[in-house]
Amino acid sequence: MKKVTIRDVSEKAGVSATTVSMILNNKPELRVSSQTRQKVLQAAEELGYKKSSKKSGHVSNLIGLIVPTLNNPFFTNLISSVEMHARANGYNVILCNTERKAGNEIPFIQSLIKHNVDGIILALTPTDPGYIVEASRIVPIIVVGETNINNNLITIGLDSYKAGEIAAEHLYSLGHRAIAYLTTPIGNVSLSRRRRLEGIKDYYRKRGFGNSIYVYEGKDEYESQEAYEIELGSVLTRKMLQDKKDITAVVIVGDLMAPGIYHTLEEHGLKIPRDISVIGFDNNFITKFLNPRLTTIEHFLDARAKLAIEQIISIINGSQEGEMLYSVEITPKLIVRESTGPRKDR
Repeated sequence: MKKVTIRDVSEKAGVSATTVSMILNNKPELRVSSQTRQKVLQAAEELGYKKSSKKSGHVSNLIGLIVPTLNNPFFTNLISSVEMHARANGYNVILCNTERKAGNEIPFIQSLIKHNVDGIILALTPTDPGYIVEASRIVPIIVVGETNINNNLITIGLDSYKAGEIAAEHLYSLGHRAIAYLTTPIGNVSLSRRRRLEGIKDYYRKRGFGNSIYVYEGKDEYESQEAYEIELGSVLTRKMLQDKKDITAVVIVGDLMAPGIYHTLEEHGLKIPRDISVIGFDNNFITKFLNPRLTTIEHFLDARAKLAIEQIISIINGSQEGEMLYSVEITPKLIVRESTGPRKDR
């Protein structure tokens, strides 16, 4: 017999899963009518809904961390931060690397639950949010990634749309009107990449330059090797230059693409930022060692890792139920360095 879920109760009662969760967990901060509350309780009773029990008092002092790759400094920095904040609170970390293969995600979660971890941090956009919501009734699961209000997941996210706007505003203020967006595959899962692009496009569209954003997108990410982002930066830059468009600035989806872009521009006799400005996202360690140093968008990764650990511990200690749904969205910050400058008319 199929297990009744919060989603089933939500559909029968005609209210959101969040509302159902909060009513069934007797959250005092929830303000709903007595009719709605009764409708949810009745639906749960008629369907035979039963709350999943948490681990009976056993604490393993282990937290699982699932990342999509170890080849990008963004995720190695995240791993370092998660481990540091976990250790500071008496926890050790079990690391799982999906190698950007969606099929590895759920088996890792199942394995971590079998190993009785006290919480799981997902550093990726879930391919099956519904499964994650159900699994989070067994063990606290926090997503450190893109906030998606349709997922009903506890998320420590970044406002990637705002990040795109910030990058666009900076370049526009420097006089750049035609810009390129160089990105790894956008697809249906990579929400942050798409939202950054939307932020850029909307900013320029409102100023009458909506047709001057050129997108260069890589392919076959999951078959990539260690230097994928760097090599892709070079490949996409060559394509951009071959198009001979009047592009004076480049926005790259992540800082790791910058070395390939720098090298290719130099090969073609172009100087940064004299001939073309470059701005990235992440603010990882390589940004300070490039010449010129890379202008980028700070993602406050360490702060998000700390919040994720604190949230898991909060649930473990009983201050929140595992089914409590909420999210935090961090505002990104522009870090101006020497790779961006005023547009030079060619």
